[in-house]
Amino acid sequence: CSSPIVGHTYTETMAILIVLAFLAISPAAQGVGPGLGNDLWRDYTVYDKLPINTSDARGSGWVPLSSECNPSLGIPYAQSQSGPSESTPILLWFTPAGQVTGVGTAAFGAFTGSVVSKGFWKPGGKKNQWEISVTFRAKSEVCSTSLSPLPLGDRAVINADTISYALPMNQSAAIQAGYETGSCFASMGTHSFFDLDGENGAMTWNSSSLMPVVPMYDREDDWKLNAVFFTTPFIQQSAFHANQWEPVPLPDFAMCKNWCNSKCGWHDTNFWSTMHIYFSFPKLVRCQNGCTIGCCEK
Repeated sequence: CSSPIVGHTYTETMAILIVLAFLAISPAAQGVGPGLGNDLWRDYTVYDKLPINTSDARGSGWVPLSSECNPSLGIPYAQSQSGPSESTPILLWFTPAGQVTGVGTAAFGAFTGSVVSKGFWKPGGKKNQWEISVTFRAKSEVCSTSLSPLPLGDRAVINADTISYALPMNQSAAIQAGYETGSCFASMGTHSFFDLDGENGAMTWNSSSLMPVVPMYDREDDWKLNAVFFTTPFIQQSAFHANQWEPVPLPDFAMCKNWCNSKCGWHDTNFWSTMHIYFSFPKLVRCQNGCTIGCCEK
């Protein structure tokens, strides 16, 4: 009998089909194995999906800002040819092959202190505009013309084009690096915080030194990095629009719900804006002991 795959015997053909079937259903093939995740979603309670390939990006109105590939970040895309704005601040980067390499945002305000001097918020193209990014792939891959088996990559690096600050990929590494473990929120995971001026990362409760990318870890997935949020001590929402940040700004007492620290209290701001970026479907992530929001895991 002739083989359905030209050039192979029947036995070889069946072996190939079995391998292909395995790859189609395996976790690694679906982006939930060793990589960072399998999708991008934004904002707590909103859960809008972000494109992870250029075909979907162009189809939903994203446009490339350059034809050149930045060797540290990839090819930048925004929701307007003029770049990020107060109403659409999110940036995405892609490889020439069309896979997402990272996500970032613009924010607007009079940023000062270590978040600026240590290179976390970088000046943008307009007055009081600042930008920050998180890259998911190695520099050797961000301008690749070949497809990677990992939909998102395998890392999370802040401003890979400048300070190249790598986030811990699991909570034990975060603890070893001095991050303070905070509360667990269902959909997000368990927060970890780092103060850029505090001794070994300890909180100073100054907004100008709180690292503005906050990682969250999923206890049920070996404490793997599940999400991050960008945060700013300046309100980014407008009167009738969230501007792709969380639906409402957080007063200090609400921001403190992310910590499990009775000393939480800010010296230099009263309100915060946050923007969560998830690396897997948010509603699958749970806290333990029936906890949905708070410190009941500690």
